[in-house]
Amino acid sequence: MEEQTRYIHYLEHCRVKHNVVLLESQHGRTLGGNIAAIAKELATAPEYKGFRLWLSCQENQIEELTAKLKKHNLSNIRPVLTGSREYFKLLAAAKYLINDNTFILDFIKRPEQVYLNTWHGTPLKTLGRKIKDDAAMIGNAQRNFLCADYLLCPNELTMKSLTEDYMIENLGNTRILLGGYPRNTEFMDEERRSVIRRECGLENKEVYAYLPTWRGVLNQVDNEKQNEQLTGYFEELESLLGEHQRVYVKLHPMNSKGINLSMFKRILPFPQEYETYEFLNATDGLITDYSSVFFDYAISGRKILLFTYDKEEYTSERGFYFPMEELPFPQAATIRELVQYMDGKKDYDDTAFLKTYCAYDTKEATKVLCRRVFFNQESPLIEERSLKNNGKKNVFLYGGPLNTGRTTDRFFELIKSLDTEKYNYTLIYKMEEVIYRQKKLQRLPEGMNYLGFYEAFSLEEKQKEQYIAWRKSRTAPSEKQKELIRHLVDNEKQRLFTDCRIDYVLDFSGSNDETMLILAAYPMSRLKMPNMSKTINRQLKGVLDTERIEVETAEQVELLLEQKLK
Repeated sequence: MEEQTRYIHYLEHCRVKHNVVLLESQHGRTLGGNIAAIAKELATAPEYKGFRLWLSCQENQIEELTAKLKKHNLSNIRPVLTGSREYFKLLAAAKYLINDNTFILDFIKRPEQVYLNTWHGTPLKTLGRKIKDDAAMIGNAQRNFLCADYLLCPNELTMKSLTEDYMIENLGNTRILLGGYPRNTEFMDEERRSVIRRECGLENKEVYAYLPTWRGVLNQVDNEKQNEQLTGYFEELESLLGEHQRVYVKLHPMNSKGINLSMFKRILPFPQEYETYEFLNATDGLITDYSSVFFDYAISGRKILLFTYDKEEYTSERGFYFPMEELPFPQAATIRELVQYMDGKKDYDDTAFLKTYCAYDTKEATKVLCRRVFFNQESPLIEERSLKNNGKKNVFLYGGPLNTGRTTDRFFELIKSLDTEKYNYTLIYKMEEVIYRQKKLQRLPEGMNYLGFYEAFSLEEKQKEQYIAWRKSRTAPSEKQKELIRHLVDNEKQRLFTDCRIDYVLDFSGSNDETMLILAAYPMSRLKMPNMSKTINRQLKGVLDTERIEVETAEQVELLLEQKLK
C-alpha cells in the first residue's frame, strides 16, 4: 500500500484518540528546541500522566534520539519512524499534534484534532513571499499555518512575518499565541548549567558556542567552498585562542560532514548527549551570524558576537527584516577582530532588544503554553490574538500552469487592473507547475496574494484505482463514481484549504481536471478570455459546471463578482 493511500485509510477508519500526542521536530531529524522542552513538560508534569506520547524520528536518527530520551529519563515518550505505518496511524488519529515546522504534503487535519505549531525562530532573514529566489514554493508552510489551531509567536516580528508574509490573514481561523518560546526556559536553569559544565570539565574555562548559518545551494561545489573557508577560519582561530578558551561548533547538517574538527584542541564539536539549547545554557558566549539563535540567547544576558565575514554578499542574496546595524551586538569581519571581542567584556546595551524580542520569555513559558493547548487554561503570560480580518470577500483566482504564452499574458494583463481594495484576491496555483517559472508571480499587482498547493489523490488504494480506471474510460460517471468523486473532493478541500473562508472562485484556466473538481465545490465561475479554446471534457459534464463566461476586461470581471456576491 502506498504511503499516501495508507494514511487516507487510517483517516477513514481510525477514530481520534483523545489521550495521544504526536510531537515532531524538524521533520523528525532531531529532538530539539521547542519540541524538546514541550516533550519534557508532557513527560514529567503529573497532569499529563494519562497521555501517550510519541516522537517522530527519521530512520538514521532513531538510535540517537532513543539514547537522548533514556538519558533524560523520558522513557514514557516512544519514538515512531516517519513514513511507517504507525506514524501514519498516529498522524491520522492522535488528538494532539505539535510541530516546529510542517507536516507532510498529504496531511489532512481532522476537525477533532488540536494542532499547535511553534515554528522555530524569530526571523532576521525574510520569509514567505519576501524570499528572493523561492517565494513561490511556500505552499506547505501556508497550509500548515492555516490548519493549525494555534501558532506560537515569541514577539510581534515573528507574528507579522508568519501571518503577513505567508499571506494567511483574512483566510483562516488560526489563533496566534504571543508567548515565550519553550526552548528558552533552558537559559533560566542555573542548576542545570552548572551540572553540564561540571560533566564536560568546563568549570574553569571560558566557553563559546559557534552556530553559523548555512550558505549556498544544494550542490557539492558550494558546500566544498564554504567548508574550505570555515576550515581556514578555524585554523586561524585555534592559533589565537587562549588555553582557558574553548569554542564548541554546531554546523548546519549540509556542512557538518565536510569539516573535520579532530585536528583542533580548543575548537570542538557540540556534545551529542545534550540538546542544543541545553548545552548553549552552559556556555559563556555565543558566536553566530544571521541565525535566529541570537534572539533566544539574548535572554541569558551573556555575550553575543556576530562573525559576519560575508555580510555584503549574504545580504545581497537574502533580504533582512531590518538592517543588521540596528542590532546591539558587536560584528566582526575577521578572526582577529572576533578574538578581540571575545577577550573583551560585554560592553553593549541590549535593553531595548530584549524588550522588543524577548518580552514574553519566562520560566513558566512551557507550562502555561501546554496548559493553554491541553486544558484551555488562560494565563497573563500568553497573549492570544485572532488573525486579522478586514471583512472583505475572499476571491480565489486560478490561471492554470502559467505557461509562457499569450494566454498567460492576457491573464496577467486582465488581473493587474482588478481593484484589490474591493476584494481580497488570492492567486492559487500548483507548485509543481510553477517551480521553474516562479518569477511569473512578480507580475501580480500590489495587494494581491497567492497560495500554492500540490495536487494529490486523497483516496484509499482501491478507491484510487477505481477513480483512475474511470478517468481512463473517458465515459460519464455513474452514480457510484459520482459518490467517489464527491469523496475525493471533500478530502482535498480539507487537505488544501481546511476551514479557509473562500467566497468565490474565478477560473481562467480553461482546464478540466482534478483541480477543477475541487474548485467547483465552491461558488465558481469559469471565465473565457479571447481566443481561448472552447473544448469541453465531456467526461466531466454533469460533474463540473462547464458553462464559460466570456470576459475581456477587469471591469467585466468585477461586474460579475458584484452580481454573484450580493
